[in-house]
Amino acid sequence: MNRLFILAACAALLTGCDFVGEADGTQANIAGITLTEAPLQRANGASWDEDGAPDLFVEVQDISGHAYFRSEVFENMEALPAEGLDLGAAFELPQSGRSYYLVLVDADPDGNELMGVSNAFRTADLASSATVEIGSENGALGAVIQVTP
Repeated sequence: MNRLFILAACAALLTGCDFVGEADGTQANIAGITLTEAPLQRANGASWDEDGAPDLFVEVQDISGHAYFRSEVFENMEALPAEGLDLGAAFELPQSGRSYYLVLVDADPDGNELMGVSNAFRTADLASSATVEIGSENGALGAVIQVTP
């Protein structure tokens, strides 16, 4: 009987671990992401690819690298459209205390290259407005996230 109690207590404690940390209490329903700025050349002016233009995609990741969304690959992006690049995003970010990031990647057959990472944002940041602008420290990466209530 004591063993059963110990097993039940351990299970309850381990289940409680899912709730440890700062939950911000807000799930975000993402209606879309528009990429407005991207470093389409390296910082030194060199091309990302031999043909010059990167084949890029964007992921929404948490700090551990878990991806909640991945856009299609946009091949040979020489320039972003004036209105921005619609990534076709429609997904949910779970309620958590996690920080999320937009991660811009150049897709190459011999291995992907990191092009840029946005500043951190949380689901609570997205709850206050229908659109939220996300940037990066060096200003090379920018996006607008559209949120549905």
